[in-house]
Amino acid sequence: MDDSSGGFGELSHDQRLDLLAALERDRARIDAQQQRVLALLAAEPVPIPSLGEAIEREWVREEIACVLRLAPGTAGSRLHDAGELVERLPGTLAALACGDITLLHARSLVEAIHGLDDATTAKVEQRVLATAAAQTVGNFRRAVKRAVLALDPRAAEEKHRNAVAQRRVVATPHDDGTSELWALLPADGAAALMARLDRIVDQTKGLDARTA
Repeated sequence: MDDSSGGFGELSHDQRLDLLAALERDRARIDAQQQRVLALLAAEPVPIPSLGEAIEREWVREEIACVLRLAPGTAGSRLHDAGELVERLPGTLAALACGDITLLHARSLVEAIHGLDDATTAKVEQRVLATAAAQTVGNFRRAVKRAVLALDPRAAEEKHRNAVAQRRVVATPHDDGTSELWALLPADGAAALMARLDRIVDQTKGLDARTA
């Protein structure tokens, strides 16, 4: 009789949990090997006569997309992440190869170090890897964010400047004759506006039946 459970039907509950953990570690090790192969493909594309280096890199991306059945853009992202892990996050790649973290952990760190110099990247990696093996991906992301803010305060300042540059006031009319008004403001500006509105409410309280 065929065993639809894959041969694991005789295992106890605890044994199945142990097997699940072992398979996850094996998956992480394979993912680490794949990152190394991707990085090599990106660094050493097959020379194509009469084509420039940029075209060669694009050709490699297309080949990888075909082999892994990915969209070209996704293949390009995979190549970028692999290069970052091999070149700038060797400790993270080593932790992945040992099965201590997952590829999702590694990719979240790759995303966080975008724009950081090599020295700051190394400090962030060293700080967050110590506890990464015991953290969920969500907790790890939060730890990485705290580390980046602590070790590269410019990142927070730059993020604030970019956010302030997006400030705006938007009015959206509705079919019932009302309109929705909202604003994206710097925190101090929003606080000042609310304080002013509260003063106006206090000054006009009781003048008519309207609520604040």
